[in-house]
Amino acid sequence: MKNITYIFKSGRKIKIEESTVEAKEFYYGLQFLDSLKYSIQIIEFEDNRNILTPLFFLLDRFMNKIINLPFYTSKLMNISNIKKIIKTDHLVLISESTLCSALPLLFLLKKICRIEVSLFVMGLYSKNLRFNKLESVHNLFIRMMVLFVDNVFFLGEGELRKAKELHGNKRKLQHFPFPVDAKFWGLEKEVNLSLNNQILFVGNDGNRDQDLLLKIAELLPDFEFTVVSKLPVLTNSSLENVRIVNGEWGSSSVTDQELKKLYSNSRITILPLKETSQPSGQSVALQSMAVGIPVLISYTEGFWDKQTFKNNEHIFLIKENTPEYWANKIGETYHNLDLLNSVSRNSLKLVHQKFDLVKFNEKLLSYIK
Repeated sequence: MKNITYIFKSGRKIKIEESTVEAKEFYYGLQFLDSLKYSIQIIEFEDNRNILTPLFFLLDRFMNKIINLPFYTSKLMNISNIKKIIKTDHLVLISESTLCSALPLLFLLKKICRIEVSLFVMGLYSKNLRFNKLESVHNLFIRMMVLFVDNVFFLGEGELRKAKELHGNKRKLQHFPFPVDAKFWGLEKEVNLSLNNQILFVGNDGNRDQDLLLKIAELLPDFEFTVVSKLPVLTNSSLENVRIVNGEWGSSSVTDQELKKLYSNSRITILPLKETSQPSGQSVALQSMAVGIPVLISYTEGFWDKQTFKNNEHIFLIKENTPEYWANKIGETYHNLDLLNSVSRNSLKLVHQKFDLVKFNEKLLSYIK
């Protein structure tokens, strides 16, 4: 059996070791491959102290600040990790920061070892550059890094389109939709939306539009909002109709079971987003759909699958991203239970047909064999 090494930023290894994993979608098939008796190793970023750490730290600062690429080589490069990677047949990199941080090793190992590398992209092609004059250098580094990767998996079609404009070799670029652990998130019986009154928002990434969310809530004082986030603008809100649940994925403040209960007690989930080519909001939307709670989301360039998801059938796509339009749309859909129940059933069916973790695992296995 092959030796497979996953590199994550943080938050997974201890949960696996302590057997506290609940929903499995953020592990990208690791448990499935382990069940097939592959030899699995996990590497995560950690603070290192060795003779080269100061040099790597300077490299990280330069690449982050000047080139706008997420290098954390100082948190990855140590003897233990190098030994693990040398013995690896297939390296699975979760996010572009792990690719950037492993680049010095890949530069050496791809020349001397038969190692296959797969990368899951989560914003590599959607960076807001600090110095626009260095865009060509930024893109040059991306093209160079991808030379050391055999399979580049894109969670959304928007970012895949941007990548194809940059690379000559498009064969290694593949759309690989993010999954949801439908078995975990699913309810034993169909949710009764008429009994729920909450409007739910979940998320912490920089593409969530915090200001827009609060303006929407301000325009709808008679509606109750539950916000699960650690974003400062939201946690400091004093709006009486907004309840803050301070939490994020990977923390103990809100477990997956607790988040599932929040979904199941909501009538709709809303995701106001900034314009981006990243598939922002994808995981939250799929989780909500798997519970049976309809989703309203900003229709950005990065919406992950514009062909599959039909507006007002599987999801509500908000194409005019203003507080007034959002507030009107929420008011219309909130009280239209027939439409909400129809979208709930359709989205739940779609999740099981196309976005279940089981299908993701099967697709991943075809690249590992």
